[in-house]
Amino acid sequence: MLKKLSEMEGSINGSFTYTLRRLIHIFQSNKELLSSQGWVVGDPYSYSWWGGMRTPDEIAISAFLVQLTKWEVVREVMMKLRENGISNVEELSKMDIDDIDKEISKVNFHKTKARRLKAFSMEAVKLGGVTALVSPINEEKLLEIEGIGKETAKSLLLFISNARVFPPSSYSAIVLGRVIGRHVSQEEASKAVAEALSDIYELKLMHAGLISVGKAYCNRKKPKCHECILRDVCHYKLNTISYIDR
Repeated sequence: MLKKLSEMEGSINGSFTYTLRRLIHIFQSNKELLSSQGWVVGDPYSYSWWGGMRTPDEIAISAFLVQLTKWEVVREVMMKLRENGISNVEELSKMDIDDIDKEISKVNFHKTKARRLKAFSMEAVKLGGVTALVSPINEEKLLEIEGIGKETAKSLLLFISNARVFPPSSYSAIVLGRVIGRHVSQEEASKAVAEALSDIYELKLMHAGLISVGKAYCNRKKPKCHECILRDVCHYKLNTISYIDR
């Protein structure tokens, strides 16, 4: 029987948890990389982690907008919404979809996202606001909303409600898999990290760090191993990946 990922040997003569501790130290020492990818490392309970957003509403809205769109574009759109006083679900819920579409026209698939933002905003307002909707007890409800998959749902739970969860993502699975020398699925990586770490700061730093490394260096086909901040703790170059059944 295959062992759980968290029970397996990590990449550097220790447990999976020890490997994560090494990664946390590296990410802590390379905040400038995370910053270049849009993350603002700071107080563990600050909303600003999520690209400098100021409120739960702004995090949720930008989470819809950033799908298949560069963060630089999303930031520009969010600043415009903020300046116009509509970077909150209360105001968006009152707007026509066409008007929302005009406000977010710079992001990819803006018509679809306008419809989704309208629906999300109305649901949030009905329940008493974003923080009422984005709660661990409402995770299944979140997943029923168009545009919210498992990664987005757990990202919102972590960065808005400070729930002790770890978002599944292709970046995290690829980077972790290469670091420990074993192929892991998104769900497997998500569960293992959540079990190994309980500190909110560490969970946020790990997510931001893995995503940043994935985007900056760990391309699926052409990774930039010689530039990567994890090159000294990564097993990928040894080519000893074994596969775990999904």
